[in-house]
Amino acid sequence: KINIVTYNGDTEFYGKLDEIEEQLTTFNFIRIHKSYLVNYEHISKLEYTQVTMSNNTILSISQSNRKRVRKLQIKLKRGY
Repeated sequence: KINIVTYNGDTEFYGKLDEIEEQLTTFNFIRIHKSYLVNYEHISKLEYTQVTMSNNTILSISQSNRKRVRKLQIKLKRGY
C-alpha cells in the first residue's frame, strides 16, 4: 500500500515503491528508507538519522541509505 502525502490531501493506492521511485527520479525524490520516498524540496531539516518534512513529520533515514542520501543532498545542492 502506497500512501502519498501532499498539501492537497493524502492518497492511498496499491503498488510497489520501487516502481514509484523509478518514475520520480527526475523530480528530486530521495529514497531514505525502504518505506519512505520523499521530495527533497519538502525536507525542512536533514540530519544524519532523520529528516523533518515541511509538514513537521519526522522520518527515519535507514542506516543503509544514509551515505546515499548525503551524496544526493550534495549533488542536488550543487544543481547536478
